[in-house]
Amino acid sequence: MAPWGSSAAAQPAQPEAGRATGGWVVTTVAAQLRSRQALEARLLQRAERGPSGERADALLLVSGSHPLRDVLAPAGLLPDALHSLRAAAAMRTAGQLPLSLSLWAVANPLTEGAPFAAAKVDNGAEVIVTQPPLVWPLFEAWLDEMNTRGLTRGAEGNGCGPAFCQQYTADLIAKVLALPGVAGLHLMPVTKRGRAMAQLLTRDGAFCVSQPHGAQKADSLRDDRSREAHEQLDIA
Repeated sequence: MAPWGSSAAAQPAQPEAGRATGGWVVTTVAAQLRSRQALEARLLQRAERGPSGERADALLLVSGSHPLRDVLAPAGLLPDALHSLRAAAAMRTAGQLPLSLSLWAVANPLTEGAPFAAAKVDNGAEVIVTQPPLVWPLFEAWLDEMNTRGLTRGAEGNGCGPAFCQQYTADLIAKVLALPGVAGLHLMPVTKRGRAMAQLLTRDGAFCVSQPHGAQKADSLRDDRSREAHEQLDIA
């Protein structure tokens, strides 16, 4: 196995599960307070069987948010996301992890500079998952620097497969509509693809919900109040 301080390259992952279902099984592995030996064991475990019981297509490697990390990690006493990436890349090259396993990392363009994300790519990250671009100028500046560094070449913005996205959205809508006290949803698609999906979901009846208990009485009361308001306006 390559030492922790080295970086190992591998062929781009092409997981069968991702192609077959239109989605990826991504399992998060956090370094937290684990020793490097324990972290390697965790990588093996999570690659073989994620929380849902499925074999992972990708590992999302993060440092973790345990409070003690603020004290121990800066002193070099604990591995971080860079250590995890190096270890996973080396284990994959050595055949301990599948060559098809993709290595992912995270970045927050609003608080971190591009060099930090670039270091993760240099240490084996093949996908960078960012926080939402809530402050657009910061996000745009971060992405421009990533482009300048040549780190976005070959990236595809297809997102998840259409069938997977539509089914996931339909299932989520069904869960929300099944909650007590929920009478409907306000859906606001902001892209052409999103609007097309909304039309398909509507056609398939994803937004149909039986009227909740008491809704008819409430509707009747609103109608009565509306008629009363119109009558008052007519009198005035």
